Amino acid sequence: MRVEFNVNDKVRVVLTAAGAEHYYRHFSDVPGRHLPQLYAGSEWEGPVWELMQIWGAVMFNGQLPSRMPFQENTIELQGGK
Repeated sequence: MRVEFNVNDKVRVVLTAAGAEHYYRHFSDVPGRHLPQLYAGSEWEGPVWELMQIWGAVMFNGQLPSRMPFQENTIELQGGK
C-alpha cells in the first residue's frame, strides 16, 4: 500500500498524559508563549511538520505503552491525496 501526503496536510491526534506532558516540555524554553490547556484526552490538530517537530523525539519503535504520546498510537490524516 502506498500513502501520499504533504507535510503541510492537517493531522489530528488525541493526546495521552505523556503526550500532553511532552507538548509543554517542548515549549518550556519559549518565554511568553501562551499555550493551550492540554491533558489526556485533548485533541490536537496541526500540520504534519509541526507534529513531527513537537513529538518526533518521543515517537519510536519500542516506546513503552505508558509513554506513547497519542491514544491508540493513532494519527488521523485530514488531507492528502
